[in-house]
Amino acid sequence: MHHPTLEEQHLNSLDACPPPRELRPGKPVDAEWLQWIAENRLRNCTPESMLVTMCGAGLDRAEAEAAIARMETDPAYLAARKVQQLQYKLESVMASQQKLRELAPDYTRVEKRKNVSKGEFMDRYVRGSRPLVLTGVAADWPAMKRWSPKDLKARFGHLDVQVQAERSADPKYEQNKLNHQRQVRLAKRTPETGRCAPAGSRPAVGRCFPSGTHQQR
Repeated sequence: MHHPTLEEQHLNSLDACPPPRELRPGKPVDAEWLQWIAENRLRNCTPESMLVTMCGAGLDRAEAEAAIARMETDPAYLAARKVQQLQYKLESVMASQQKLRELAPDYTRVEKRKNVSKGEFMDRYVRGSRPLVLTGVAADWPAMKRWSPKDLKARFGHLDVQVQAERSADPKYEQNKLNHQRQVRLAKRTPETGRCAPAGSRPAVGRCFPSGTHQQR
């Protein structure tokens, strides 16, 4: 019985080709398109499916076909392929270690503890690759007392923030993440819930602040 390799599993889980970043008719095969070609060839998308997508975006068929063909001999792309093979090998080793861990009788039990020393945490959980739920870690954080929808709106409501909107409705949101980017004014979010992302997204207050704000203020 044939067991698929990790690389074969990667290939089987991928679509023929994702949509391009931008669909602007007449756009030339510029640096952005070349990056798109490299990324999707590394995802093992077929040149034929990529050509269909590029032509559908308004690119010249001959120019698009030539750009895809040149990528196969591009030194940077070939170097990326070598790194990718090393990654597959590393993932295979990690998968083997995971199978060994699953043989432990308490594998399905996740410990929940507090006041774990640094030494024990490193020895038992980090080096032992054991999951652990740490409780009480943030109990003394100032944010636990200060943060509220009203407080956040007062201090940061005037700022525009970038969010990932409607991700839960898109099973391929990681591939299409650029299509879900939105700029919203923090003060316009619902104050009763404190949400800082449109409905359908996965709001996380700590991820909606612009850089420079401190998570515990």
